[in-house]
Amino acid sequence: MSAPKNYRQYLPDDEFDRDEFDRIVVDIPTTPPIPYEVDSIPNGYDPMGRIYLEGRGNRRLASGRVSWWVVVTAWFIAGMTMFVAVLPLFPMTVIEGVFVAVMALLPLSVLGRGTIAKLAASKPKNTPER
Repeated sequence: MSAPKNYRQYLPDDEFDRDEFDRIVVDIPTTPPIPYEVDSIPNGYDPMGRIYLEGRGNRRLASGRVSWWVVVTAWFIAGMTMFVAVLPLFPMTVIEGVFVAVMALLPLSVLGRGTIAKLAASKPKNTPER
């Protein structure tokens, strides 16, 4: 639909010229800017998204930014799993045993680091800072 040639018949009280009106530009953004950085969560069903989500979970767990119930549950689940993984170490050779022990201790090191960070973060708030 085009603008009528004689716009004065519809808007007789206008104070401005039509040519000036055509030059007025208003830029309206389609989405408002977000005041903070949003970390998009990738799809966990594709391989790279799954790797990223596992790394993100391990980083949160290792830095102590999870709830206590998550730490206790992780110790219970990972501890039991690693105990079952270490049981067959006895009949293995030294090289196989070291490999399985290292693989079993990696998740426990993440949990240990997260537990230490969680304990360090839960200091009493009323102590004076130095």
